[in-house]
Amino acid sequence: MSHKSTIKTELKNIRQDVFDLACRELGLTSELRHNKTEINGYGQMTVEGKDIYVVSGFGGNYQLAVIDNKDNEPCQFECDEYRGHIEKTAGKKGERLSQVYNAHLITEQARMQGFQVFSKDAAGHYIAKTPQSRFAFNDKDEIAIQLRRLN
Repeated sequence: MSHKSTIKTELKNIRQDVFDLACRELGLTSELRHNKTEINGYGQMTVEGKDIYVVSGFGGNYQLAVIDNKDNEPCQFECDEYRGHIEKTAGKKGERLSQVYNAHLITEQARMQGFQVFSKDAAGHYIAKTPQSRFAFNDKDEIAIQLRRLN
């Protein structure tokens, strides 16, 4: 029997190790800064917040700031959206980055609870998720995963 759930993701109270993993999977890098910093766009932008994850690796030397104030509220995404440099990789409003981050969190928690994780590939087949494999996005720009209890 199969059950399907659709989950809308957002980022809250970021774990740096998982965030770094999600960035690497998308070919990006991140650096944690605090309180106030500058990020690159068409020009320099100043962003403020408790923890600021500055994400790099986009075209045109653009950067994305993911601001986590550690207050259990959704993180803010700030960037210069000019020419779609950031959207091409991180998705609109950081949705792709959020999905990869949350898929890694789900994978970690599911494995600790005795589940095996499968990710749907581009051909529509579920394959076992390994630390080396990447999550695939479907034509709706979503990640599909399946959990199976290990016996």
